[in-house]
Amino acid sequence: LTSFFSVGVAGILYGFSHELGMILYQNRDVGVYLKMLAPLVIFMFFDHLADAILKGLDKQLSVVGFNVIDSVLSVVLVWILVPLWGINGYIFVVWFGEVVNCIMSTVSLVKTTGVKIRVCNWLIFPSIAVTASLVITRGALKAFHGGVGETGLTLAVAIIICALIYSLIMRLLGCITLHDYQLALRIFVRDKKKKAPQN
Repeated sequence: LTSFFSVGVAGILYGFSHELGMILYQNRDVGVYLKMLAPLVIFMFFDHLADAILKGLDKQLSVVGFNVIDSVLSVVLVWILVPLWGINGYIFVVWFGEVVNCIMSTVSLVKTTGVKIRVCNWLIFPSIAVTASLVITRGALKAFHGGVGETGLTLAVAIIICALIYSLIMRLLGCITLHDYQLALRIFVRDKKKKAPQN
């Protein structure tokens, strides 16, 4: 579920970066940076998931250690690279720190639990699915509407269509099962019930 959601979000941010930049910030440059940072979402989600599981397995000290290493490396790299490369140096530091932290957490998780990383189902197939859904969505909107456009409504419709196609392709590829959908629904329903006021 984490790979399904993270790759989907990253793909949508990447595929609609220009439109998001213009609608949210009225600035074309924002789209460029959104596109550069969008794939990082995948590493952020997996890093957060691995850290949460490790904490639940009483590996808090390992998580703290990884975060300290990440922070120290990031500070050093900012001090060295930002004066040389400017904003591109900072983006490199963000990428480097998050990827290193994710790798350390994932390796620790694999050693602790013995879980097997399913690269095809968790990364390759979702990447193919989100790419295909973006191509289909843009093609359909171009044929029937002249393109995505730069209005909030058309962008919202495009994102919803893309997400639905992505979900369908993932289901057809066997990466997501009906049980996964039911699990996600139970999580959201349970959270909603928890937040409901008590009489």
